[in-house]
Amino acid sequence: MLLGDPDPASSAIAPAFSGSLDVLHATSSALIDGMKEILLKSDFENSMKVLTSWIPIKDEELLMKVVKGGWKGRRKRRAKGGGGAGLGGASPVLQL
Repeated sequence: MLLGDPDPASSAIAPAFSGSLDVLHATSSALIDGMKEILLKSDFENSMKVLTSWIPIKDEELLMKVVKGGWKGRRKRRAKGGGGAGLGGASPVLQL
């Protein structure tokens, strides 16, 4: 079963997740945006190490604001039919 797929065993209860990965997408976009400088300066191997390793968050409030902005932007684009990727516009620089 994939993340977000309805569970066949609990068909009577509506899933709270409702099959959308928008929050996960917004969070990963915000984290990658915060590591942009490191990723652009690194080669492939080091970039993969950075992306798959533990990421310390210095300012959780800022991270959540960026995630919320990305989530709202993605929701608006989906409602308009765009469905594009990314955070959509300038975002504050995260200190990860």
